[in-house]
Amino acid sequence: MKKSRLALLILLLCVNIGAMAQDAQQQIQTIRKNAYTRVLSLTDEEAAKFWPVFDEMQAKLNEINKQAKIERLNIADNYSKLTDKQMERALDNLIALEQQRLDIKKEYYAKFKKLIPIKKVALIPKADREFRKELLKIYKKLKDADDE
Repeated sequence: MKKSRLALLILLLCVNIGAMAQDAQQQIQTIRKNAYTRVLSLTDEEAAKFWPVFDEMQAKLNEINKQAKIERLNIADNYSKLTDKQMERALDNLIALEQQRLDIKKEYYAKFKKLIPIKKVALIPKADREFRKELLKIYKKLKDADDE
């Protein structure tokens, strides 16, 4: 009986943590969309066209970021063990991933030009900086609250 209660408690905790992580992701997406919509001054019609394409681009960039993180961790964890040839390959992989990131941005900026005015496309990097600033403010507030 105790084992089943413990298993149930663990299951509930896992589900709860998963739901919290999903809620945090949704909050981050809301902050991103608010920042981009504000900076780009997207109309409802523009937003309806822009967001599906942006989300598609972001999914591809997230996959590349995951691969780059794995490669950086490999370098950091095995720094003293990697041969020069292995280190060169790892660095070449990171550069190739960076190039893929640029290629994706180039591809999607061309798509964005068809959806929204070019002056709004030019503001995408600014919107991204504003989004990151807002996340940093929230993080600092949470950190300060934890320190009290």
